[in-house]
Amino acid sequence: MKAGFARRKITPPLGTRMAGWGARDAARGCESVHDDLFLRALYCEHGGEELWIVGMDILFLNRPQADRFKGALGRKLDAAPRQILLNCSHTHSGPLVGVWGYAAYFLDTDSRYEDALEVALLDAAADAKASAREAVLVAGSGRTRIPLSRRLLNDAGKAAFRPNPAGEICDALPVCLFQDRSGTPISLVFSASCHPSTVGGWAASADYPGAAMAALDDYLKVPGGSLFLQGAGGDSKLRIIGDGKDAQGQACWRAGTWEDSAAAGRQLAQEVIDVVENGMARVKPDFVSCLIDLDFPLEPPATREEYAAQAAAAGDNEIQRRWAEMQVEALDRGDRLPTSATVALHGLRLAPEVRIVGVEAETVAGIGNRIVSAFAASGRRPSVTFPLGYIDGTRLYLPTTPMLAEGGYEAESFYEYGYPSSLTPGIEAVLDRGLGELRRAWVGDGDTKKKEPAA
Repeated sequence: MKAGFARRKITPPLGTRMAGWGARDAARGCESVHDDLFLRALYCEHGGEELWIVGMDILFLNRPQADRFKGALGRKLDAAPRQILLNCSHTHSGPLVGVWGYAAYFLDTDSRYEDALEVALLDAAADAKASAREAVLVAGSGRTRIPLSRRLLNDAGKAAFRPNPAGEICDALPVCLFQDRSGTPISLVFSASCHPSTVGGWAASADYPGAAMAALDDYLKVPGGSLFLQGAGGDSKLRIIGDGKDAQGQACWRAGTWEDSAAAGRQLAQEVIDVVENGMARVKPDFVSCLIDLDFPLEPPATREEYAAQAAAAGDNEIQRRWAEMQVEALDRGDRLPTSATVALHGLRLAPEVRIVGVEAETVAGIGNRIVSAFAASGRRPSVTFPLGYIDGTRLYLPTTPMLAEGGYEAESFYEYGYPSSLTPGIEAVLDRGLGELRRAWVGDGDTKKKEPAA
């Protein structure tokens, strides 16, 4: 096996529109830089199969942008889309790139920044390949305590956006360390599942993932050598800011500070170090890459009159009003509204017991835990699974079926992504079929390395 790593700074110019806090994003652009943002690229090759694993300190990409970047990288380095996994840390203090919320209806992304991001990707990916050297892979997993559920059910079983210590989190902490033959680290890849939405305002920051990577770079004595991948953190926030109280004395999220972000990053880094020093084993690489499209059914769309009524009733929610107006416009053109949401499932097997499973969505904890369970260890063989969201072009929130009845942002935000209606129950069955496709590809005769399996 060979592996190489490179990074490029992607801190936006001052004035660049930001993404992650709707009203803030609409008001004005970035005014300062708290800490720099980076794009990090890991290249690895074994048995003729090449992989690029890329982490970016941005909120997310949309599918056309991801396709553009993968196409550009593929032309330059002769790679197929399945060989390139793009993951966004989901920092809410980064530049506007993807299309969501205000950006979906009122704001335009900065084409100059998008161009610069493509250049950074191509340069880092090429440098990572050029620097590749003989390597070994060690892997392990632990648990992280940084996430806290942000879904608290009331007496009627409806979800409120509040801290819930009893709520489900995805606490998986998978870790892979690529080392050269002398034992020198090439890259330390790790994942946690938690929203980087700690601090508001107009300062650019990588939030807690950036702080964790900085601490791990110091530990490794390899500047820029660590690589964070965002997991199934769609319904969690940092535990450290879950100790607030509202005027009625009820638990709420307090305003986070930069010290909260740094403290969470240091905690996560120490949890990773504990895995590196106490829970890692060398594994034999065996690469297989797969990219599958899954179709999640939507509820039947409303009528033109119903959408018009929703637009009239939207009040101050200008996003929901514009969304409803656009459904009316589409119907007046004679368009057929979509009846399903197509979401990619991206799988990279690095070894028989080590795999990355990414969903092209804002993936919640229940989905992440389902992915981990699907590839749980059998017998004495260890199992290290990276359950990721925010990969490639993030399409929508992917909640669990029970969340659809409970409501809350994760179940009801479909309109911010442009869909005419919410997902239907049965989300898990669609996901399970995709995971079954991955499993069959990963235990096949090797031909699956050269093709895209169909869902």
